[in-house]
Amino acid sequence: MFTCVFDNLTNIMLVLSSSQVSLLYDFPGLHDPKAPLFGRAYMEVKTRKLSLDESMDFLERGFNQLGINCPRDVLEKAVEAFDGIIGWLTYFGYTYAMRSSADFDEIMKDTVQLALSELRNLATSLRSNRYSVILRALAREPMPWRLVKRRLEDYEGKEINAATISELLSNLVNLGIIEKVDDYYRISDPVYRIAAEHL
Repeated sequence: MFTCVFDNLTNIMLVLSSSQVSLLYDFPGLHDPKAPLFGRAYMEVKTRKLSLDESMDFLERGFNQLGINCPRDVLEKAVEAFDGIIGWLTYFGYTYAMRSSADFDEIMKDTVQLALSELRNLATSLRSNRYSVILRALAREPMPWRLVKRRLEDYEGKEINAATISELLSNLVNLGIIEKVDDYYRISDPVYRIAAEHL
């Protein structure tokens, strides 16, 4: 179906949106040479983190539109916990609205379970358990390249080629799961960081 639209309907643009990081790589198969959309042009749009004030404003406006009075302390917990990530703020707002005054800790627990499911799907779609090992290690603390290599080698009980380590880390950076700051790799998403501990 995608191929038909892509090839024949020139005035239609396809937009795929999801919080699942593997969507563009798994569902249409953009990196699978056997998939119909392999080699087709695509553009990836990434959102930025909101500031604390922007996050608070984002949630307050949403709740105001729905006529919901969310307590200030709950809003502050959400703003702090989700660190300006629009997808998690939206998920929190939606879940709170649907449950009408749900407990923040329960919503957070469900959010972490969702993130854990996404990370497991990612590791499956990338076909390597090494991603789970790296993410578990980085969930504990940021690490330089050499320490990530050591953790993987300790786990597998053998030496691993340096280029392989670099490729694994590069893939995670490109997917937006981790970031490199001052030669240290870290999980940039606070919810993924919690979820990765359970991989």
